Amino acid sequence: EVLAFDKRVLPADHPDIAQSMNNLAQTYGALGRHDEALKLQEEVLAFRRRVLPEEHPDIATSMNNLAVTYRDLGRRDEALKLEVEALAFRRRVLPEDHPDIALSMAELAVTYRDLGRHDEALKLDKEVPGGVEWRHDRVLPGRLLRLGVVVGHGRLRQAHLLQLPHPHPPPRGAKRCPP
Repeated sequence: EVLAFDKRVLPADHPDIAQSMNNLAQTYGALGRHDEALKLQEEVLAFRRRVLPEEHPDIATSMNNLAVTYRDLGRRDEALKLEVEALAFRRRVLPEDHPDIALSMAELAVTYRDLGRHDEALKLDKEVPGGVEWRHDRVLPGRLLRLGVVVGHGRLRQAHLLQLPHPHPPPRGAKRCPP
């Protein structure tokens, strides 16, 4: 409804239309409707490239969101290509300590891990600041990402040493894994 309203009352090239499309695509993705999310994410990226200045950070956001959707659909090679491009874009247009750069690094590391490229994932993860905060339900804190990369790399002992607190208590009677 919001997207339909925006399209009805805003000029056809208004950036808020892209934001509404993006929000709907994110909702589709969260609901597991990845094909619908993909179609909208592709439209959002094309829209933003058409109406925003060439170096606008929202273009990289759309690239990153589309890459996540590719990954959700198992299209990891396409995700990788777009994540590399989004990271380079963000490094070019944002200050080096901007959290969106850490977001791109974290997403890229996840894709490397999913592709079995654990050494590259681990190397990139070491560069992701440990204090990354929540952003758009996507950023993984450095320690959590590191755990995923380390476990994926078969280094369970190192993963255990990270000792991440779990947000929910274990079920009654559950046994803890030994160190």
